[in-house]
Amino acid sequence: MSRQPSIFISHKHADRQIATELRKFLDRWSRKEIPVFQSSAPLAKGPRLGHALTEELKQALWDTGVVFLIYTTEDQDWSYCMWECGVATKPEAPQTRIIVLQCGAETPRVFEDQVRVDVRDRGDVLKLVKDYLTDPGFFPGASTAIAPKLYPDGPEVQEAATELHKKLSAVIPKCEVAEWPALPLVRLELKTDKIEKATCAAATLADFEKSVLIREMDPRALQIFGMANVDAGTSFGSLAKHWAEGKTDASPAWVEDMRAQIVRAAHGKIPALLWSQLEEADGPEHYTPMLTRWRQVPALDVLQFDVSLVPFESSKVLPGIGDPYQMEYRNAMKKVESFAPALVPYLTPIAARCFNEWSEYVRKVVGDGTEMRGPERLEITRLLVRATKKHMLVERVVGNPQALHSRDWLAFYDELGKHAEVEKAWMLCVKESEVRSNLSEVEAAWRFFKDKQFRTLYCSPRDVERSIGEALQGHEVIEDFGKYVKLLSLPDGSYTAGAKANVLVTTIREASPEDRRLLRSMVDCSTPMTEDWLRSLRDL
Repeated sequence: MSRQPSIFISHKHADRQIATELRKFLDRWSRKEIPVFQSSAPLAKGPRLGHALTEELKQALWDTGVVFLIYTTEDQDWSYCMWECGVATKPEAPQTRIIVLQCGAETPRVFEDQVRVDVRDRGDVLKLVKDYLTDPGFFPGASTAIAPKLYPDGPEVQEAATELHKKLSAVIPKCEVAEWPALPLVRLELKTDKIEKATCAAATLADFEKSVLIREMDPRALQIFGMANVDAGTSFGSLAKHWAEGKTDASPAWVEDMRAQIVRAAHGKIPALLWSQLEEADGPEHYTPMLTRWRQVPALDVLQFDVSLVPFESSKVLPGIGDPYQMEYRNAMKKVESFAPALVPYLTPIAARCFNEWSEYVRKVVGDGTEMRGPERLEITRLLVRATKKHMLVERVVGNPQALHSRDWLAFYDELGKHAEVEKAWMLCVKESEVRSNLSEVEAAWRFFKDKQFRTLYCSPRDVERSIGEALQGHEVIEDFGKYVKLLSLPDGSYTAGAKANVLVTTIREASPEDRRLLRSMVDCSTPMTEDWLRSLRDL
């Protein structure tokens, strides 16, 4: 026995005006001969007073032949509407047709592969009206159209579509939310049934990387990871693996940083930043991953996490964030509080003294130079190169770099050789007689820097002194970063004298006019150092 044609409007209560306009249209053209179930309208067919709501809805959905799902924005709770559509389309239920009325840019992912009616588009509305009025098969099992005498492309159908489009346009959300990420964005998702497995204390990194999925990435984020595109649903682990394949020498600490932030947010806690650095796949830039937004999307049964990739230098000055080194100080004080809370007030003078010592240390570095005893000289050099995209190394000593430099500096030059965007030059500035007497070491230095894509130059100290009108003074090494210079004194002519790597008197300052004049004269007096140039010296 065939069912009587009927319609069920599935909608959020907040969208009742849209449902009401749709119901009025359906009622008018069917002369109310086709029941339309709208739970939010007091004058329409809906749940009866004194009866169980769920059972009433189940019966209405069982009886209906067509369900209109009114869908507006993803950030609403669509779980009840999804339940209604699920009940209507159960295998044991009579055949039911689902029609999704898309009222905005977003579509329900559950019905992404299904034909939808974009009510903002009059052409889509016209197709719907044409089917509703003139198609005998609009209702499953039916054999007669609602308006069988109307011609599908006739003026009456056109007018009806125009009317419905106008009515719905007046009540749907007026405009889309205009938004774009101010910083490179990675949006991640975690299914609610996998929260425990991915974020509990016993969860492994592999559990997390497999469970957390990519929802979307903006173009700049894709570029940072060295990707042209990424499919929604790709695991976070695949993203991390793709990055690691091209960055075998870079730190993967950012993966644990993102994991720690997401785990805390998933359990309703404020994330704590570790200030890790994510190195760009095909560039020198570094970024700090920062979880900036968390939201629950019941319709999709997921948690979503927006992770912004903050350029590392700018992260220090973003409003409300502050200097990460202040964060390190606060974290250190928390550790002190954990094992000596009563002594914290009395330890403050020690911290103040440390800061005073630090400021005095900086004064010496930018003044006459000071002896650096840790890896800070290398860290500062790396940051200067990254910021200025320039590094010219002027050496006034002869030696094989493999013997002159410590391992961490050799690794730095290897890394620098991979960055084509950095303007690199190495200049040897010693007497010609010294070059001839140490030709094998000069050739080793030339080959070392040439292989790392440095421009290789030689200048005669005598020519430079004639150019500037005075004798060359002081430092054995000058490093030019454009706006800044670094000056080194090499005891015994070696970077590692006495096997004390990195312990050198170093001056780092803004380049003075005198510094610029000297460096310009060195470049003007220089000649390219090539294999032919070395051969000519060898033949003398």
